[in-house]
Amino acid sequence: MATIPDAYLHRIHHDLPGTVPERLDYITDGMVNDVVVVDRTWVYRFAKHDWSKPLMRHEARVLDLVRTHIDIPVPHLELLGDDCCRYPYLAGTPLTRRTLLCWPEADRNAVLTSVVHFVAQMHAIPTEAATATGIGPSDTNRDADWWRTFHDDLTTTLYPLLMRHQRDHVDDLFAPVLDGVLTFDHRPTLVYGDVASYHLLVDPSERRLAAVLDFGTAGIGDPAVDVAALLHVFGESLVAPHFHEHGDLDEATLQRARFWCATLDLQLALLGLRHNDPRLLVAHVGAAARDLQPVLRAVR
Repeated sequence: MATIPDAYLHRIHHDLPGTVPERLDYITDGMVNDVVVVDRTWVYRFAKHDWSKPLMRHEARVLDLVRTHIDIPVPHLELLGDDCCRYPYLAGTPLTRRTLLCWPEADRNAVLTSVVHFVAQMHAIPTEAATATGIGPSDTNRDADWWRTFHDDLTTTLYPLLMRHQRDHVDDLFAPVLDGVLTFDHRPTLVYGDVASYHLLVDPSERRLAAVLDFGTAGIGDPAVDVAALLHVFGESLVAPHFHEHGDLDEATLQRARFWCATLDLQLALLGLRHNDPRLLVAHVGAAARDLQPVLRAVR
């Protein structure tokens, strides 16, 4: 078990004078922050890198806006300098596909409806309001030129490591992009940008969505990004029946989302190879639902 750095402990003791914690949970899984949970009362986050420090201030701005537009509890972030923040602990367990499949259908459907409703509420927040608070474009933004360049990078870096059937899969996936059949035109919305099981907390006893965490990658972008993540985490057969909760989700957005979802492992694999980071190569082990309809099936 990792040892909590003295610098982190000093910051916590300085912030909570006279408090002698009975329990400290140290979480280092994240790629942006280290986390220390104090007595399941306070959550302290510490920036791992210089580039991740501005994300805390960005997330605080996002949360101040989002909190007034959505129904689900989110962190009340308090900045403690440029590299540390805290918020009151939000109880819950990660919402996984396995958890949902173990629940009665009625409970499963209720929670999935809540998740899709949360995403729809995010997308309905006026982009003018986001811009006015200093929220800029999402880091997840990709246009057709970006995807074509990404495909070129795949062929030079990743293809030599793939078997023939895997290369055929990638070629088939990118065919509608390279042919111009799949376009990336969209109406920009405020996107969450990081739908993941460990960011969606449920109350296991009441079987309801209890909280949503980590808004550091939120920004103005393509709503298909969030839909893609829903497909990736829960699978199309589970979550698609609840898309009616998202009134603005049209067929073109769903097609972009399917494509995005199918490329997530490729994006991480290429990053892992470029940066020699094995964690990125295994980041989606146990996380992907592997349940997705083909991109532009009817057209092709």
